[in-house]
Amino acid sequence: MKFIKVAASLMLAASGAGLAGLAQAKVSPEEAARIGLEGTELTPVGAIRAGNADGTIPAWDGGIKTPPAGYEDGKWYVDPYQDDQVLFTITAQNYQQHEDKLSAGTIAMLKKYPDTFKLNIYPSRRSASYPQWLYDASIWNASNTDWCDPPPGGPNTRQRCVKQELFQPGVPFPIPQDGGEAMYNHTFYFFGKYFTSVAYGFNAFTDGTYAEHVKKERWLQPMYLTGAEKPKGDMFERNGGAMWCFSQEDLAPPRSAGTIFSGCNYFQSVDFDAYLYIPGQRRVRKAPEIGFYDS
Repeated sequence: MKFIKVAASLMLAASGAGLAGLAQAKVSPEEAARIGLEGTELTPVGAIRAGNADGTIPAWDGGIKTPPAGYEDGKWYVDPYQDDQVLFTITAQNYQQHEDKLSAGTIAMLKKYPDTFKLNIYPSRRSASYPQWLYDASIWNASNTDWCDPPPGGPNTRQRCVKQELFQPGVPFPIPQDGGEAMYNHTFYFFGKYFTSVAYGFNAFTDGTYAEHVKKERWLQPMYLTGAEKPKGDMFERNGGAMWCFSQEDLAPPRSAGTIFSGCNYFQSVDFDAYLYIPGQRRVRKAPEIGFYDS
């Protein structure tokens, strides 16, 4: 029921935005003054700076600005809070005391494996930090970024197209006014300009066996690249320019190795324009089923 209520609220917010017609996404100078690097109610990216009332969530103080001791580029991450002690442990015997903060899946795991599954609870940390240029751009965007008007594709695509001349590479709407703006921020969150990773996964079965999957992922965010850094070609330049691109290649198991899908979202269309290559077919095909809202 909670999910249904949240979904309904987002739908109503989006509907209200559509009815508003030419309502602006950018906020007033007075509202924009709420965000800043220090001493403001909101952080430069629009988060609440203060901690919560019971002290379980601390205030944001800028996060981690330098790598922790022992970190080496390209090696495994180092725990910056390795000296933190466990505050308490949630088990199958006491989970009812914390049930309002646990997901249905976690509760199911506690019940299914009461002797081996548990959750050690550590102090909350607000370690997030971003480059200074992203802070500056996000603060600027609050007073400037707006939707395309009229947007390509008609009025129903209004909150799926941002005016590029009114956007700098940062959080598009650090003080979101409705569900559409909040969703846009969430969709195009900053994870770095690009990176490549190898992901390992397992499908575990009830009889104790499992199937291993290995995938190579390549992530790219042209919306955060400078003009000189942006890749060239129609794939990256159509629909007002690519904002976020992704590809995933299967390395294992052998039956799917070599399968690749990739695509981009664009300034004038957030639908994921995707393509699929299957080795057995030896063809690159459009993949509309890997749609932005469907997958």
